[in-house]
This record gives sequence, C-alpha cells and structure tokens, in this order.
Amino acid sequence: MYDRPTTPELLDAVRKYLSEQIIPVVRNDRKLNYQTHIAINLLRIVERQMSIGTGQVRDEWLRLNHVQGTTNLPPTDSAEALTALSERNRKLCQEISAGRYDYMPQRAALYEHLLATVRVQLEVANPDFLEVLAKEDAKKQL
Repeated sequence: MYDRPTTPELLDAVRKYLSEQIIPVVRNDRKLNYQTHIAINLLRIVERQMSIGTGQVRDEWLRLNHVQGTTNLPPTDSAEALTALSERNRKLCQEISAGRYDYMPQRAALYEHLLATVRVQLEVANPDFLEVLAKEDAKKQL
C-alpha cells in the first residue's frame, strides 16, 4: 500500500534516533537512561515480530493440530488467526489440567510443541538468551 518508508524502516529510524541522539543526553539520569533502553528493546522486539510474521502463527497452529489430533486450518485473516490461536491455547491448558497429556505419546507431542513454541518466542523476545543456552550446551558436550 505504502512505498517508502516501510514500517521496518520507520522503526529502525526511531531506534537509531533513541540510541544515537537520546541515550548520550540522558546517560547520567539513571531512570531516563533505563527507560530509553527499554524503549529501544521494545522496538527491536517489534522488528523481530514483524520479520517472523504470520508464519509463526501458522506453525504454532499446525503443531497444535498434531498435539490435539486435529487437522483444522488457521483462519486466513491474521487478527482472526491470533484470536483463534489464543482460544486453542486456552483449550490446551484445560486439557493439560484435565490430565490428557499425562502419558505417552501425548506427553511427548506436548513437550515438543511447548519446546518449539518457547524457542520461537525467545527468538522474538530475547535471541541473546538462546545464544547463551547454545554456548552452555556446547560446553556440556565437551
């Protein structure tokens, strides 16, 4: 719809402005410095969310299909898909509480789904943490 600047370019411009122009000015004010760093991190999270896009929702939907033994397709509208995914996760929580995943093979399918979901969420929220975990795993394997 719009040519330039794109949304990622706008976010990048705001992030650079905060990093290059505001941080040096507020560095001595601990509260403003901290809040500005939080704002920069939030912009990075939004940028990563946008880069992952709707594929993340679709992948989680398909994993839930495997875990819950269904073949439902996600809604094509992204807002509807997010709402429906939230509802499916609420249902999954109820099923876990009811003991549906207490035994194999359901337990293994649930574990794999949760592990993949958390990994994707960390790729968006804190990819540096995944690097730390990978380094720790590499040390353990030596």
